[in-house]
Amino acid sequence: MYADCLLNLGVLYHSSERIKDAEEVLQLCLQLYSTHFPQAKGYPLSLVDLGVICSRENRPEEAEQFWLWALMLYKTNFTDSKEHASCLESVGELYADCGRVAEATEKFEAALQLYTQLGALSKAKDCKSALASLWQ
Repeated sequence: MYADCLLNLGVLYHSSERIKDAEEVLQLCLQLYSTHFPQAKGYPLSLVDLGVICSRENRPEEAEQFWLWALMLYKTNFTDSKEHASCLESVGELYADCGRVAEATEKFEAALQLYTQLGALSKAKDCKSALASLWQ
């Protein structure tokens, strides 16, 4: 599918530090998924990667919006996946960085529970560490 190819290209650009190109391709990818393929697994992945770009570019409000949109899709269509847990963890990190401790705690706890369910114990341990550092 063309949208999946664009997603892969956007991820490649992102990993190559071609941030502007990555963002442009991922925005196009997002339009295709939302218009033509709303059930595709790549849809929330494109949102997550856009969130990562925005976070790294010091645009936390935009990152939050992309990640919350992705979480809505994960909750609706792709529950119980490592990608869902990772997105919860990313939002938790964003909230922690912004001093939003209660909201960060909620996201880290949800990620911890999901990682534990999925047997991703090293990721669950990371969430426990993040939770512990929030309250120090």
